[in-house]
Amino acid sequence: YTSVILTVILLLIITITDVMINRLINREMKIRSVIACLLIAGASLGECVGVLTNGAPSSFIFLHQIAKVVEFCCAPAIGFAVARAYGHVKRPKLAGVVIIFHAVFECVGACFQWVFYIDSQNIYHRTNGYLIYVIMFVISLVYAIVCVIRSGKEYQTGVDIMLVLTFLMTII
Repeated sequence: YTSVILTVILLLIITITDVMINRLINREMKIRSVIACLLIAGASLGECVGVLTNGAPSSFIFLHQIAKVVEFCCAPAIGFAVARAYGHVKRPKLAGVVIIFHAVFECVGACFQWVFYIDSQNIYHRTNGYLIYVIMFVISLVYAIVCVIRSGKEYQTGVDIMLVLTFLMTII
């Protein structure tokens, strides 16, 4: 599991490097692509640390909780970041506010066990609020798909391959 996460991180570093040295991509698109990659890395690392610390000695509870908060804040933001980087977004400020609101909800929720909690034996448990995380994640992915399709129609590019790749992202 750890080797898969490390491979993902390495591929994200390669992608970021490729984007940053590409002279055909403008500065704004570079920043958006890097943000999408960093969110993927954050969610992946959060999940990995969460798995590795689940059931570990109780001295790791704080690290475990931070990892889950990072994962739950980053994962729903990925779809919105992908939409901004590779799609046509009509209301980017509204999408940004929704993502920030969700991240604040996750951070505050961690203190009050709204979405999950880590028990005294350092075991992760979901609560009823977990559904909010799932809904935000699904909305984010649907949003990314719609924005990529919209962009493809606007620029008359091959929407089919982008749509297939975006759907693969949702399945994985």
